[in-house]
Amino acid sequence: MKLFKFLIIPAFLYCGTALPSDWQSPVEAEFQESAPAVFAEFSRARAILDNYQGRTADLAMAYEILDRIDTSNEPLAPVMVEFGRFFIMASHIGGGVDEETLNRGGSAIFQAIKLRPEYENAYVLLGHYFEITGNYKAALEYLNEAEALGSLSPWLKLNLASVHIDIGNYDKASIAVQEVIDSNTSNRKALVAAYSNKIAIAWATKGFSEVKHAHEEFIAKFPDRAWSWGNYASFLLFNYLEPEEAVVAADRALKLMDYGKARVVKGVAMYTLWAQAADDPLRQQEAEMLYKEANTFYPHHDQILKMAGRHHWTKDTATALEAHLKLEQ
Repeated sequence: MKLFKFLIIPAFLYCGTALPSDWQSPVEAEFQESAPAVFAEFSRARAILDNYQGRTADLAMAYEILDRIDTSNEPLAPVMVEFGRFFIMASHIGGGVDEETLNRGGSAIFQAIKLRPEYENAYVLLGHYFEITGNYKAALEYLNEAEALGSLSPWLKLNLASVHIDIGNYDKASIAVQEVIDSNTSNRKALVAAYSNKIAIAWATKGFSEVKHAHEEFIAKFPDRAWSWGNYASFLLFNYLEPEEAVVAADRALKLMDYGKARVVKGVAMYTLWAQAADDPLRQQEAEMLYKEANTFYPHHDQILKMAGRHHWTKDTATALEAHLKLEQ
């Protein structure tokens, strides 16, 4: 993209963002008909962004394709929107948001609207952009504009749901999320976002049993998604104190993708099993075995102490481990 040449791509964490759906915008249909070869390349870049799960190389590849299209053609609104998605994804770094990169995303989306004011998908993504910035009034205005223009994207409903969650309108959010789930859209990432929002709504409005049920619905629908299992493991350990079940869920996550959060959650769960055994005079031999297993799997005690000490149900684990380490000195 001419405006964004010489971009240095940072290390990214996983983040979701607004996506196109199995419904096709008339603007995109026109693009496909008028330039099928270019549209095929555009679709390849979009698919890479659709399937992004944290690999920096994937984002770099999507950027290269979009930049090549933009350099070789007149400015195209759908390409600008995908640049917007790219920069929104790229702005999520280390659990925070890089404002300069995020604003590049906003600029790209506004360029798309300047090129094609009737392009409803641009307004869908712009609503997401303003939600991230915390301007919920603007977010709702642009999402309502997308609806008025005829958008049938599931991301219209999902971005509306996200804004309603942010401002506490949980009934409206729940209705929007359930509409996407009931639609059974073929857009996998849209369904992932819908189930994630369902968990968020359950956290805000219902008890732990409903949150647990929402997690179980999620992993039943997407048993091949590592983050779903990892988040479920974290919930089981830190909210239910079910360390054995948490280890099982974390193992499922790690078999799908070896990533840090699942490893530390499994580690805390293993040390919790040890602490429980060590507290029973009749289980001392078992406790020695459990400690050896936990220490072999996750020997980074400072991280275990930090994570375990942060949560009510595992504070005893942190206390027991700290005392044990002092005895070992």
